[in-house]
Amino acid sequence: QPGKQLPEFRGRVTLDGEVLHILGIITDTSRACEWAADCKESRDLKVMGPGDVVLYGRNGAPWPIADRDTVMRRRTRVLKPGAEYRVEYASHADLVPEVDDVVRIRDARVHFHLRRVDAQRTWVEYQLDLDPGGSIPKWVVRWASRGIPIDTLRSIQGQVRRTRGQYRDFVREWSVR
Repeated sequence: QPGKQLPEFRGRVTLDGEVLHILGIITDTSRACEWAADCKESRDLKVMGPGDVVLYGRNGAPWPIADRDTVMRRRTRVLKPGAEYRVEYASHADLVPEVDDVVRIRDARVHFHLRRVDAQRTWVEYQLDLDPGGSIPKWVVRWASRGIPIDTLRSIQGQVRRTRGQYRDFVREWSVR
């Protein structure tokens, strides 16, 4: 984006997995640390409605960098029932008090766009636009962030394999939305 100090990152790939299974993985806050890089904690704070959740996440960082945390609202939109979905995350940093010795990410926008290719494949776009805050030099952030989209998408693919059959109730519920 012109005029921004930090770049946005986007990854696009076709994953082996049914669209609603992948949607289930992405929206399962309690299991996000199984696939999200450096995740130390992930939990729902408040369910606002179907597909609308405020969540808390904390990511570890190597010394001397402080851990980062986020408070985000996640909204899941059905674009085409059974075929296309968009999961959007936006910072709501002031909804809960900050944690000592952890830097709160105040500026973050993330989305996943999922589109069914066929019964067993899903096109996924993952885009990340955030400022980690704190006193990390911008060049370090740019360098360290480059692999996030592809690493995240690879991890989701692994999670699809590990969780086969575990999201049946979610798939049933969302297939009628």
